[in-house]
Amino acid sequence: MTSPKGRPRRIEEDTRTYNILFPVSLLDKIHEDAKKRGVSSPVIIREAMEAYYSEHNDSAYTKGVLEACNKVRRTPKLRMRNAIGQTLGEIVAQQIEDELIDGPST
Repeated sequence: MTSPKGRPRRIEEDTRTYNILFPVSLLDKIHEDAKKRGVSSPVIIREAMEAYYSEHNDSAYTKGVLEACNKVRRTPKLRMRNAIGQTLGEIVAQQIEDELIDGPST
């Protein structure tokens, strides 16, 4: 499969061009790394972005929500228990988790 310009594709999915300015010092580092590894500079940039997003994906969001909900559960003022034995903090935290992690109920 070829690109609209007739060149063979190296990325097997749809692509879009994005122009961005980098500091020269950063570009020099990217070029040096690319040369050492025998790849092009765009490969280095794509790999860096993929690594960044794999570390900052939904699991990081979920982890943050769960940490916040655990703080709510442990809040002393929310420790009153209801008839079925749950604390107000547990109920509120569960509702937050359900809405933010599982999505709003329909």
